[in-house]
Amino acid sequence: MFDILQKMIKKAESSGADFVDARYDSLIINEIIKENGNITRFKTSKRSGIGFNVYYHGATAYAFSADLTPDALESSIMSALKLAKVNAPLTQIKSEIDPQDPIKVNLSYDLKEPSWLAEPKEKLDLLARMESSAKENAQDITSLVARYGEFGGEKYFTNSEGTEIYWNPYVISIGCDISLKHNGKLLTPMG
Repeated sequence: MFDILQKMIKKAESSGADFVDARYDSLIINEIIKENGNITRFKTSKRSGIGFNVYYHGATAYAFSADLTPDALESSIMSALKLAKVNAPLTQIKSEIDPQDPIKVNLSYDLKEPSWLAEPKEKLDLLARMESSAKENAQDITSLVARYGEFGGEKYFTNSEGTEIYWNPYVISIGCDISLKHNGKLLTPMG
């Protein structure tokens, strides 16, 4: 992927860009929401694409492409360059890039038991345990929303200086929103 990104950076630089950074990400997002015991959302989605941030004479412009074909990527980065060129004479506060030595970092890790391999039933059981615990520890619950979310994948970042950073982020989020009545007054997570 770094080769593809660097090839696009070189195209923009040969057309006048002062500096370019490029980033690719491919993420899978899983989300489960239960409201008052009923599943209201059970969704898996995938997001991937490449974004280019192009600098030209102190102006910057950004473009993104979900289409990873060479023609689409070239069109995307050239669109950002054209926009930066148009904005350069109008930009009053100029962006400056301080030269940096390139770094190469690989932040990948192996998970022994990644949760995305867990059966959906295991995730639903986790939400059921959360709901049960909330009900055991609170009285007069009027609304209970349990959430499970996770995303993981890979990300690449590179720039005109040759920096290359790769990482495979993985984040899990679980939570519960409870509304209840106390002494006749409705108490919600926000109030």
